[in-house]
Order: sequence, then structure tokens, then C-alpha cells
Amino acid sequence: MIIIYTIAFFLISLQDFYSYNLMLPIVSLIGSFLLIGICFAIYSISFSSSLIKLPAKIWWLLFSIYAMPLLCGLIVSSSFTFDFANSRLFSFFLLPFLVFSANVLFKTSPKKFILAFRLLLYLHLAFFFFNLIDIYFLGHIFDPISFFNDSQATLFTYVAGLPLQRACGLFQEPGTFATYYALLLAGYLNMTSRIQDYVNINIVTISVFALFLSLSVYGIIFGLVIYFWQQLYQRSHFFLRITQLFMFIPSLFYLIIRFFSVQLSIDSSKTGHGLEFRSGTITWLYDNLFSHPIHALFGFDILNPMAGYVDIGTSHNDSSMIIYFLLFTGIVGLVVFSISLIPFCKGKLPSILILLLSKLSLFAPISAIIVFAIFIDPIRVKPLNKCFL
Repeated sequence: MIIIYTIAFFLISLQDFYSYNLMLPIVSLIGSFLLIGICFAIYSISFSSSLIKLPAKIWWLLFSIYAMPLLCGLIVSSSFTFDFANSRLFSFFLLPFLVFSANVLFKTSPKKFILAFRLLLYLHLAFFFFNLIDIYFLGHIFDPISFFNDSQATLFTYVAGLPLQRACGLFQEPGTFATYYALLLAGYLNMTSRIQDYVNINIVTISVFALFLSLSVYGIIFGLVIYFWQQLYQRSHFFLRITQLFMFIPSLFYLIIRFFSVQLSIDSSKTGHGLEFRSGTITWLYDNLFSHPIHALFGFDILNPMAGYVDIGTSHNDSSMIIYFLLFTGIVGLVVFSISLIPFCKGKLPSILILLLSKLSLFAPISAIIVFAIFIDPIRVKPLNKCFL
């Protein structure tokens, strides 16, 4: 059963294997329906209302994440025009089912659920390091996304005007890998926070190393957050702490050179600096979001991709969750979302920080699994090392 769970999680996580003909993440949807099917099979055998119960604070969080954008979109649409994107509407109806499915599986067998999550992390680490070795040691680029559709992974950045290839595993770009992997790791660490499990330390060490080696600003920031998180909440040997900190040194030099090249005004097309278009997004929000009272309060219609924010393209997905909520739910939705996070602040601040800074897309099926894993209360089980790895 652990293998089936892992396959479902792994397929759901492949959000960048996207069909542009259908405008849907086909592989993620296959994994989603597999997970929902497993849930229904278990629920039909072990029928119990307790399996689908969620704490009130989780309900409030789900409302702020999934219902508020829809309500704000309906308010804005009624003030302007109705023009919905079917794929986005489908996503918002599917994702709550994934949260409830994850809840049923977690309550039925938390140990299997957690072990499947661990295998998911190992799989993404394996593909990332394979990608890394393939690029830097074999001089080859294996890009499975290009076999699925016509797009290619964004492996290149520019440092001091010179091209630099970066590994991104099974994602479109290193920053996307860093975002989703860091969030999956945060969910895993939350679920295992009450387990005396020293494999956690090994996973954190390797994961921090991978995030630093992604040479993504997101990856380096998230790597540091997770590193300090481990020092605060988990025991580790002094040598291990020094080793992890030593891993940050190459990334530090990379950041210095990269930002220094921007300060020297090297050709912007060869800086690879993401702050420029993100600051452009913030400027656009300032100039356009508050130009109309309805948009200021409720944002732009999340179900209509052409509803006034087409000028910034997809850069709102690459900024942060704060910008994401401000754009799609306005001040009202952002306040509701912020209030929903308050009950989780104790013990989950590092996870919340990663979530708020990340470029997580709420349309992606894996976002439902991430939200569940990060915010569900951990269950006490026996140490995982005695039954696996």
C-alpha cells in the first residue's frame, strides 16, 4: 500500500508535465484520481464519519484558500463581466476532494502515509541529483518535460553576463523545484515532528544541500530557513551542523556574484535576475489594483485569466503567496487568509514563512497535499526507522 500511495503522490507532484492542448496537468490529474479512488475504497470498507472530520481551524484555512478566491471572483465578475476559465474552476472543485482524501488516508494509516511521503522526497532528490550529475559531469541535458510537451526546462541563468546551467529535477525551473520541494519537506517535517526519527536529520541534510545546489534564490532562502528550523526543533551533532553550514558557502559566493553583476549594470538580458520582473509585478499592482475600489477590496477575478492582469503574464505566480492573494482576493481575502494562519503560528512558523514566500500555485493539485501536510496536527506513532529504511 505504501508503494501505491507513493505512486499517487509522485504523479500528483509532476505538475509541470502539462498538456497545453487540454490546458490541464494531465499527469497530476491521473495521480489525483488515483488518490481519490484509494480514499473511496478505504472509506467504503471502513465507513466512519471520524475519517472525514477536520478541525475547525483547518476548515477556516480551507475556506480562506479555496472559497474566498471564488467568492471574491464572483463579486468582481458581477461588477464587470462573467468569463470563467473552465480549467481553473475544475481545479478549485478538485482540490478540496484531495484534502479530504489525504485526511482519510492519514487517519487510516499515518505510518504508511508518512513513509510514502518520505519516498516521494527521496524520488525527487534522486531525480535532482541525476539532473545535476547529467549537466555538470556528463555534459548532457536530460529533460523529461520536453518529451511530454514542446516546452523545455529553464536550466540557464546568467552570472556576470556568462551563462550558467542549473539543475531543476522534474520541474520547469530551479526556483519551481526549490518551492515545491521545500514545501513538501516542510509538510513531512510537520507530520513527523512528534516522532523520534533520526532519518529526518539525514533527509534535512541532503535536502538543504539540494536546495543550495539548485542555485535558485528561492532554494537558498528556503535552505537556510530549514537549516535553522532543524537547529531549533531537532537535535543534531555539532559536526553535522558545521557540514550543513559549509554547504552554504558556494551558494553565498554565487549570490554575491549574481547580485554584484546586477549592480554593475551588466546587460539585463544576461543577468538572469528575477527581482526585476517581481518588482515590476509589485509596481503594476500598486498602479492597477488600487485604481478601482472593487479591485482593491476583492482583487481580480481568479477564474478569468484575461480579467485585467494579462499585462503581467504569469509573473504573479513567481512573486509570492502574499502577492498571489492580494492580486486575486484583494485586501479582504488577504486579511481573511492572514487570520486563518494565526491558530497555526505555534510550532509552524518556519513552514508558514516558506509558504508565504513561495510561488506555490493554488491551481496545482499538489498544493492540496502540501496544505494538508503542513497544517494537519501530527500523530504520535512508533519510530519510523524500525519499520522502514
